[in-house]
Amino acid sequence: MAATRIDSVVGTHDYDGLIVGTEPAPLTSTITVAANKTLKRGTVVCAAAAGGECDAVAAALTNEVVYILADDVKTGAAAQTAEAYKAGCFARNKLITDGTYQLAAADIEYLRKSGIQTEDVL
Repeated sequence: MAATRIDSVVGTHDYDGLIVGTEPAPLTSTITVAANKTLKRGTVVCAAAAGGECDAVAAALTNEVVYILADDVKTGAAAQTAEAYKAGCFARNKLITDGTYQLAAADIEYLRKSGIQTEDVL
């Protein structure tokens, strides 16, 4: 078996501009995404309660648990788990909703109170 050097490059990832700062530190959590969904990295998802099934934001945020997807997700007939950010500093123009709703100032404030900071980035 060939030896692998621990100082070698394992993989690379192109910078997509989603994360724009280190404060607050990006923190991830495993969430459950609802069945029959195709969601992109950067989608703002919410659930009615912690541990509930998440779906893309489609209306004003009021009392939901919110996350930002860390990776693209495609679910089948059953819900599946995915990694999502529960805190961090993100580019506002990179955040995605369900396609019919646009985040409002009140939503941005709700995200901030939930630990998700957003910034305007060119």
